[in-house]
Amino acid sequence: MTNTQLKTQIDAQITNKNTPNSLTPINVGVNIKDLVNKVGFNSYLAIISQSSTNAPTIVTEIKNDLDTIISFTYIGVGEYHINASSNVFTNNKTVCSLVPSTNHPRIVATSPLSVNIIELKTLTALNPNVLANTISQAVLEIRVYD
Repeated sequence: MTNTQLKTQIDAQITNKNTPNSLTPINVGVNIKDLVNKVGFNSYLAIISQSSTNAPTIVTEIKNDLDTIISFTYIGVGEYHINASSNVFTNNKTVCSLVPSTNHPRIVATSPLSVNIIELKTLTALNPNVLANTISQAVLEIRVYD
């Protein structure tokens, strides 16, 4: 459930209810929504791997509260697209990072291309001018801030 969906549910089930002889539902709803607003982002977290000319694959999806399906496209050696099934990558509010495993150190560059595509490039740590041809058990995180 996204923050927006949670706040809508809070309004429907708490804030907009009036029960005699109880705590004021409006105050409870407002306070809960303020707490939800402090979270400030929805995220996607997964372990991914890739080899040869294959698109990266999801080894383990740890968290997905972006309300979208994430997939990958192989573009070329060390170049991939992260694809969202819906327009969730808000311009200037989307942050993407890839933490490589210690067995395959990489330098990573990410750049949002559109509201549903993020470009991902991996370079070898020993020679940052050379694109890397594998991703092994790396942690991918995408955050979309409110």
